[in-house]
Amino acid sequence: LRVAVLGMDGKPAARAQVLAYDRIWENSVTPVMAETDAGGIATLKLRPGSQYDVEALVNRPDGSQACAEPVGVGADNHPGPVILTIAHPFGNCTQFRKTGK
Repeated sequence: LRVAVLGMDGKPAARAQVLAYDRIWENSVTPVMAETDAGGIATLKLRPGSQYDVEALVNRPDGSQACAEPVGVGADNHPGPVILTIAHPFGNCTQFRKTGK
């Protein structure tokens, strides 16, 4: 799965951490993780047939973190990159996960 991460300024977020939580495990195991490149793109290898919640976080210059809300995606046949936008000034956006999607 290709994921594009945009910062709060709308520009690509280099070195953002992208995390994919397999819904079958309900966040009880380590997520699939990748770091974005200079263009804000990361590639994740997901388990076929699974549904994931994909989110991103960035480390800010002041030592704090900011995150993008999770997006639900299926691992199979997903067109184009998933686009995540850093929108919250803290490091854990799982509270914004939309259930049932």
